[in-house]
Amino acid sequence: MSTAHGHRIHWEGNGGGVGTKADIHRYQLIQAQYLKLLTKEVGPWVLDVGAADGYLGKCCPEWRYTAVDPYPAARGVLKGTIDDVRGKFNLIVYNHVLEHIPRYDEEIEKASRKLWPGGFLFIAVPLSEFPWSWTIETHVNLFNEPILDRLVKRHGLMKLEAFTVCFREGKPTDPHPGKMVELWHTSRKPVL
Repeated sequence: MSTAHGHRIHWEGNGGGVGTKADIHRYQLIQAQYLKLLTKEVGPWVLDVGAADGYLGKCCPEWRYTAVDPYPAARGVLKGTIDDVRGKFNLIVYNHVLEHIPRYDEEIEKASRKLWPGGFLFIAVPLSEFPWSWTIETHVNLFNEPILDRLVKRHGLMKLEAFTVCFREGKPTDPHPGKMVELWHTSRKPVL
């Protein structure tokens, strides 16, 4: 089987450079390609937590896609949290969400219970070593690879891979100077 974790070099360091709509769309497509490889292995039932406008569902219409957000930015995204979603999923996505959730440990516990055996948990967070992760006031948590490794292990998940993606190079006029680097962390629920 072809899996994302067998081809990480394709994505490592390959961000979209947030800025224009075209830049953002490019980043979204890169992330969707990575996640599509995961669903090809386990199935199309995807839960996108903190989905905003639900762009992943638009990028991957073949999925059985459920999007939830406390403040939905588009039709088709359910208003609420993971607690408001029923069922189990092959892939659960937290894309730039955990840095905003004070009780992130409980959040991952809930996600682990909603994953099918063999299912994947994908987390993308700002990497704590870069100023933008701690200069944005709505970021209440800082993450790096060892923190996420311990988090997923604590909830019975096995780390598959983790790597960095440059979200934006940064310009002198940016409100958050310097590179914006994020960590993509993928783990799996064991098959019993």
